[in-house]
Amino acid sequence: DENFADDVVGNAAALDVFKFLKIEVEDRPLLDWMQANDPDLQAALAEDSATGEAWMQSFSSLVREEQQPASHPLAKQIYWLTGDDPTDDGQYHLLQPLFASSFTHVIDAEIRDARFGELNKLARQARRERKAHDIPYRDYRGLVVRKLGGTKPQNISQLNSERGGINYLLDSSPPNWGKERALNLRGSESALYAFRWFDEVEALLKKLQKLLKANPDPNLETRQKREAIERNLGQQLAEFGAAVRGSHPPGWTRDSNCRLPLCEQLWLDSERTELPVRTDEHEQDDIEFNKAYDLGNWPDEVAKRFGAWLNERLRTAGINTVGDLELRHWSRQAILDTQWPIPIQRRASGGSA
Repeated sequence: DENFADDVVGNAAALDVFKFLKIEVEDRPLLDWMQANDPDLQAALAEDSATGEAWMQSFSSLVREEQQPASHPLAKQIYWLTGDDPTDDGQYHLLQPLFASSFTHVIDAEIRDARFGELNKLARQARRERKAHDIPYRDYRGLVVRKLGGTKPQNISQLNSERGGINYLLDSSPPNWGKERALNLRGSESALYAFRWFDEVEALLKKLQKLLKANPDPNLETRQKREAIERNLGQQLAEFGAAVRGSHPPGWTRDSNCRLPLCEQLWLDSERTELPVRTDEHEQDDIEFNKAYDLGNWPDEVAKRFGAWLNERLRTAGINTVGDLELRHWSRQAILDTQWPIPIQRRASGGSA
């Protein structure tokens, strides 16, 4: 299918050759011209016709099509037992089907165009201003990024390398309209004020307050109950961050109404760093924003603010025994998304936020 790009797996030399074969001349890659035995290309490759023909055949033979779909013997798939009999293959549900890298590339191009394409930017602006627009507005919310290949995405494939290892996973969960209130951060001085009303956060806060007010015996059962609540709060923070990023376009913190502290802007609008730097009076703002993101101190700062916020919520409930020690402990529960393939728990230092 002409809508899907070819992909290749191999060493650095193979990838370089494939890049060469993908160069387009008159809207066709060189590989197509070679497979068509184009005489002009053959003459351009070598003055000697025999040498040119040999090169054409060699390049054409580098790419082959499998007669049947095939995978790698080390490829892994995840199944979930849905019944009671683990010996019955029919009682398993496939959680992660295998998919072609060329298909992922098409999805990536569509999502990037929706997020950063000029036409969709105009449609997004019209939507914000509640104006009619000729082009439909596209938005993909609740995305998850799975990075393949770590620091060497080229080890997976050429297309994976071109995407920087990024593979988008679309949100398949049902909508939760109750979260919309928590995601409105316009004019807010901290996202943590809205975080309180996100999903299960308020219920978890009440559980923690009730547990601490009861002053239970310091035994294993008490510790396990407290740690379960803490873990859930940390996970809620990660989900809150993902929900905000998924419901706002990249660069939303550039709005003059955004009053969030810089560390929270970096956390909740990380894809702003992928946008072109503005060339007006805001140019220096964008440069400083990108520098602060690369410096990497913001996750610790957000974790520290989370710890201070939780202390404040507990004090408001009448639990006045929490201080710097508890702040450091709560901060360690914060789960924040970084550029790594998995969330990283930060270790914030003590002090007030």
